[in-house]
Amino acid sequence: MVKRRQGGGIGRAHLSYWSKNRTLNFKSFWKYSLKHLFRLKGIAIMKVEKNKVVTIQYTLKDEKGSVLDATEKGNPFLYIQGHQNIIPGLESELEGKAKGDVFKVIIPPKEGYGETNPNLIQEIPKDQFPEPSEIQEGMQFQADTPEGPMILTVLEILESTIKVDGNHPLAGKNLHFEVEVIELRDATAEEINHGHVHGQDGEAQHH
Repeated sequence: MVKRRQGGGIGRAHLSYWSKNRTLNFKSFWKYSLKHLFRLKGIAIMKVEKNKVVTIQYTLKDEKGSVLDATEKGNPFLYIQGHQNIIPGLESELEGKAKGDVFKVIIPPKEGYGETNPNLIQEIPKDQFPEPSEIQEGMQFQADTPEGPMILTVLEILESTIKVDGNHPLAGKNLHFEVEVIELRDATAEEINHGHVHGQDGEAQHH
């Protein structure tokens, strides 16, 4: 056994003692180690690519450093790469990453939730809302549109109308992400067909 010297470090005396009493041939030892190292280099490392289920922990901040969103420890976020489950800019940055990779990235609006569209800021008659007298600025509602459901954020309450914003709350903003890749696996055929993850192990949860 190689013992550690008092004060730290492995000294020559200990190495000499080990080799003398255990008849260890260091030349053969390193040759053996390198041989197995080269074998290990041939092992394929799974990386983030299309149809991989990616498990990440992330923190999202704004330009001022305020946290806008974050996963909780023990409750990571899972998605399928290449299926538009997440914003394009982050999906692009994750491509090619491997388990254990940690990185920071700033996603511009065009690769996140888009630029602010002034045409999506409109005034809607109060009678179109449920219980208009209880509506306050900052509240959000879901509206059905020809393009699908849209989240409306109340900007201002006027005399007979309510001004709302149909832009995503993070539209027009640079998104500061801190991300860690926790786990990777192949998506199941069912997950690929459905376009979303069915839990950690790929099995749909039924309640």
